[in-house]
Amino acid sequence: MKTLNPLVKHIMDWRESMTLISEEHFFQIVRTYLGEIETPYNKQDVIEKLGAFLRNEENLKNMILLLDNNDIQILTALYEIPEATDEKLNSFFGSNNTAIEYRLQNLEERLVIYRHLDSHSQKKIISINPYVENIFSNIADLHSLIPETICVEKIEDENHFASTSFIAALFSYIAKNPELCKTDFSLKKRNAKEISDIFSIDKIKEKVELLIKSFLNLRILKEINGKLFVDYDRANLFASLPEKYRYAYICAGSQGHLQRKQLQEQAQMFLDVIASIKDGLYTKKTLSRISFLINETNNAHNVLSSNSSTGRFALLMAQNAEKNENVSISINFENLIDTAALLGLLKITGKNEQGEYVYTKSYSYNDFSEQEQNEKALSIDASFNVMCLSNLSLSNMIELSKFMDIKRFDTAASFEINKQSVMRAFNEGYTNKSLVNILKRFSLYELPQNIIISIDEWYQTFTSVTLYKGFILQVSLEKAVLIEKNPIIANHIKKTIAPGIFLLDTITDEEVNSILAKSDLDFVREERSETINPFVQSYPILHEGKAFIEEEIKENSKAFSNKNRLDKIDSYQDSLRKKVENENLDKEQKREILSRIQRKIIINDSQLKKENIKIEILEASGMDFSGKIHVIESAIMDKCMIEIEYDGNVIECKPLSVEKKTGNAELLFLKKNEKKENLLAISRILHIKRLSQSLFEN
Repeated sequence: MKTLNPLVKHIMDWRESMTLISEEHFFQIVRTYLGEIETPYNKQDVIEKLGAFLRNEENLKNMILLLDNNDIQILTALYEIPEATDEKLNSFFGSNNTAIEYRLQNLEERLVIYRHLDSHSQKKIISINPYVENIFSNIADLHSLIPETICVEKIEDENHFASTSFIAALFSYIAKNPELCKTDFSLKKRNAKEISDIFSIDKIKEKVELLIKSFLNLRILKEINGKLFVDYDRANLFASLPEKYRYAYICAGSQGHLQRKQLQEQAQMFLDVIASIKDGLYTKKTLSRISFLINETNNAHNVLSSNSSTGRFALLMAQNAEKNENVSISINFENLIDTAALLGLLKITGKNEQGEYVYTKSYSYNDFSEQEQNEKALSIDASFNVMCLSNLSLSNMIELSKFMDIKRFDTAASFEINKQSVMRAFNEGYTNKSLVNILKRFSLYELPQNIIISIDEWYQTFTSVTLYKGFILQVSLEKAVLIEKNPIIANHIKKTIAPGIFLLDTITDEEVNSILAKSDLDFVREERSETINPFVQSYPILHEGKAFIEEEIKENSKAFSNKNRLDKIDSYQDSLRKKVENENLDKEQKREILSRIQRKIIINDSQLKKENIKIEILEASGMDFSGKIHVIESAIMDKCMIEIEYDGNVIECKPLSVEKKTGNAELLFLKKNEKKENLLAISRILHIKRLSQSLFEN
C-alpha cells in the first residue's frame, strides 16, 4: 500500500476537520475570509477556495507577520509535542487554563491551527494549519519555549555533593545501626542527631532520608522485621554503573516504587534533561518543560514502533502503550529537580526577576569521569582509625564499609575498625586473612602490627562458636559436587557445614526460590512461598545523556524574533485601520471590522468589505429582554457557554432551554462543572454574554 505524503495527509486532515464544523461556524469562517456565499453551495468546493486563499503567498506572509511572541510559543509547542491536546498544552505551559484556551480559540479564528480526531486514540488533536506549518517549520525554535534566564539575586549554595564516599559511609552507618528508621522510613530522633554529628553536611537529615527511600526502591536496601540491611550483591551491581548513571537512578528511585521500565525511563530522562541544559541558567518550570518534551517524544517513538508492526499482538502493544502514555508524566519532574539539587547535582545560583530559583549544573556533575583511581588511599594508624585521603571507586568503598564504622565525614571520610565492625564482615564470609589483605591493598603505609593481631584474635573468637541463621541445603554425597560446581548456587554458599550440607547466604523464601529456580538442577526442590521477586537482574541499560535542544538558534528564528517585528505588526494593523475609514460601513460594521483587526483575523484588504460582515448580538443587559433571549437561543443552537450576572453573582453556565411564560421566561441551565439543572427568571439577569468557544466543538 502506497504511503501518503505527510503534507498531503495533513491537508486532507484539515479539509476533513472543516467539513465537521457546525454550519453556523462554517458560514462565519467563510464569510470572514471569502465574503458572502452564494447558495446553493458545495461544501467541498468552498473548502477548496478557502485553501486557495491560504495558499496565496501574500496571505501566508501576513498570517506569519501577525504572530506575536505568545503565538510563537504555542505554535512551537504544537510543532514539538507529538499529537498535542488541550491537556498536554496545559500540562506543558502550566499556566491558567482560560488563558491558553483563549489563545487557541484566537488562533483557530485566524485559521492558523485546527482540531481533528485521531483515528487511533480517538482524541481531539490540535495541529498547525498545513499551509502555515510549511513556513513555520523554518522558524520554530525550542529556545522560544525553553529560554535561559538571568540571575538578579545571587545565592551562595554550599550544598555538599553526595559523593561515592558519602554513599559508602551511609552504608557503613546502616550496617551498624539497622534500626535507624521509623515505620515510614524517616530517621528516629536519636539516629538523626547522631548522623548530624557524624556528617558535617547541610540538610543531612533530608539527604539521608532521601537516599534511604531511593535505595529501598532500587532494592539496594532491604527492610526485614523493622531493620534495614544492605544487599551487597545489588549494591555492587549498582557500583558497576558509570557514575552519572548511578545518580540518575538515585533520582529516579527517590520518586517511588517504579516498574523496571519506568525506572529506566525516568533515569534516562534525567540524563537527557541535564545534557540539554548545557551551562546556562534555568528555572524549575523551564527544566520541567524540557522533561515534558523528552517524555512526549519518547512516548510517540514507542507508539510509532508498535504501530509499524501488524497483527493482533502489535495492536495489543499499541493499545497498552496508549493506556500508559502518561505514566511518566504523572511523576512530577519538579520533584526530580529538588532531588538533584539536594544531592548537589544541580546548583541553585540565585533568583531571577520573577523571584524563581535559578539552576545550573554543579561543578561536581561536570567533573564526573571514569578515570582509573589510585587504590592507595587509606591512612591507618595504630589506634584503629582509618582516614580516606583520596577518592576510591564505589565498589571499593562499599567493600571497606562492610568492616569499618564511619566516625566523621566532612572534607574526608574518617572510619574506625573495631571488634563489632569486623564481626559483621566475618558474618558476611570474610576471614582474618582476607580482611588484612584488603587493608594492605588500600593502605598508603605499612599496616600497624597490632591491627593484624587484633583481627586474628577476633577471628579466633568468631570461629570458636558458630550460630547459623538462614537456609540449609542438604543433598546426597553423590550430588554434592554438582552443587559446588553450579555457578548459580556456588556463589550463594556461605559455608559448607559438612559434606552435602550447605549454608546459603539468602534471607527470604523469595531469594532462595529464585536462586534454586535459576540453577537448572532438576533434583533440587523449591521451598513453597509467595511469588518470586522478579527484580533480581541488573539495572537496565542507559545511554549518555542526549541534548534535546540545538546549541544554536536557527538563523530564520533569529530574524523572526527581531524586536522590530512587533513594530511591523502595529504598522500593518494601523494601515488596515486607515483603510477601514475609506470603506462604506456603518458604525456597527466598523466596530466589528476594527475588532477583527485587533484579533489579527484580517490578513487581506478584501476582508474589509461589508459583505464579509454579519453582526452578531453577543451581549445584552438590563431591560433588553428580547436581546437576552436572542443571546441565549443562539448559544443553545451553537452549544456555547454563556456568562450571566444576577443577584450579585457572576457564573459561567451551559444554557439548555428557555421556558417562556406569560409576562416572563425562565432559563434552564447547568453551572460549569456541575450536573444539577437550575432555573432562573430571565428578568433577574442583569447582564448576559455569550462566551467564545472552539470552532471545532461539536
